[in-house]
Amino acid sequence: MVVDENLNGYKAYGLMDTGSSASFNNEDTIPKLKVPVLACKGEKVSMASTSLRLSVKDQCIITLCLQGNEYKDITVSILPDLCSDIIGHDILKRNSSLQEIIGGEEGPLDICSVAAANIEPDQLFTHLSPNCKPISIKSHSHAASDLQLIDSEIQNLLKEGIVEKSVSPWHSQVMVVTSENHRCRMAVDYSQTINRYTELDAFPLPRIDYIVNKVASYKIYSRIDLRSAYYQVPIREEDNPYTAFEASGKHYQFTHVIVGIRNGVWHFNE
Repeated sequence: MVVDENLNGYKAYGLMDTGSSASFNNEDTIPKLKVPVLACKGEKVSMASTSLRLSVKDQCIITLCLQGNEYKDITVSILPDLCSDIIGHDILKRNSSLQEIIGGEEGPLDICSVAAANIEPDQLFTHLSPNCKPISIKSHSHAASDLQLIDSEIQNLLKEGIVEKSVSPWHSQVMVVTSENHRCRMAVDYSQTINRYTELDAFPLPRIDYIVNKVASYKIYSRIDLRSAYYQVPIREEDNPYTAFEASGKHYQFTHVIVGIRNGVWHFNE
């Protein structure tokens, strides 16, 4: 939904993006607003394509007028090459509801606002071998660029509650891996710790021929891009210590399903 907006008296267009957690302005718009530009720490922003991340270098504080509503002292980040300004959840959540006029003959439909799903914590370590005992792996060294990525990722995970500080006797090591699209990401190597004692769960595998035949019977398809998919599924508190790892000389443990843990993919699909 693209709507008319007024930024400090300047008329522009804004995209109401219900999938964006924050609001952004095109860098070409900022000189027209005549507001001071504030430098920030270069935070990375994940775009709709998971392989694309942009760096936010500047921010500004504006007053936004939108359909009769005035939002004062709004902090927006500045990004290059946007097709329009983006109005995200930081602004949309200030309103009681968001309406889209379609023009149909029937009456309106009410839907709830976007909210986190209430998912019961999963029992990730159902079958551990009888001789299971804590293992502590020797600390690894990392390049300076890798350390910077690890520190940034840990801070984000702490902020989102995906990891927490740990005093567990288990001690795995963090590593930096490169995916097929050449994007670096942080991972934890559990091959020498808890994965050694975790037996594979006997989840049934779907038959590929059945899936192909079923999919071929449809004409219209849609795709849901679930960001950080495994992190959407919490695990039981008593299972957290098994996931403990070292990063930048400190000890953490996961509170949600993580990539690299044996049976993680099955528990996420379940």
